[in-house]
Amino acid sequence: MGCSINRESLFDCNDKPVGGVNNFAMLYNYTQWRDMVEAGLVTFEADGTINDIVNGTGIQAYRFDMPDETSMILGSPDRLVDGGIDGFDHAFSMSILGTKQTKKNLLLGLSFEKAVAVVYKKNGTGEVYGGEQGLKPTANTYNPNDPSIGSVIPVQMTTSPRTPAENLPPADVFKTDSPTTKALILGLNIAGS
Repeated sequence: MGCSINRESLFDCNDKPVGGVNNFAMLYNYTQWRDMVEAGLVTFEADGTINDIVNGTGIQAYRFDMPDETSMILGSPDRLVDGGIDGFDHAFSMSILGTKQTKKNLLLGLSFEKAVAVVYKKNGTGEVYGGEQGLKPTANTYNPNDPSIGSVIPVQMTTSPRTPAENLPPADVFKTDSPTTKALILGLNIAGS
């Protein structure tokens, strides 16, 4: 993939884009995701689209269900690094359903191990956030007194400012068609053998 502009972007009235993500996300432990990438279990097309993800032995993504309309893909702004290569900061916001201690402990795990998020978007494709550097929780607001969010723990995950930026914007996930892509993403929480 080159670093110069090599495509036009024209609007097609018959193919209007649909925004937003569905109400679940699959989260991998970052080190396990990187092991899968290095083992060739995550396959990329020439343009950078991921067309298959096969879980390594004993590796799985963990499914996080969220209330409708609470998961958000945040902007992935450019990061300008003095004396370094520019890149992108990936960001994903979700809500953990429930506030019992076991759910709060998930935040502890996320705080000590970076994660990679795979989401299924409403347009029938997937997207991977944090694939190169991982995501860390950066803005968690647990407020059990707030009636609108007292039953969930909002979590905002972003590229850590203490790590290099991601080289590329979030990668698309697409395999054959939308139903096949959805089935691929839904199956990521089954450990590989």
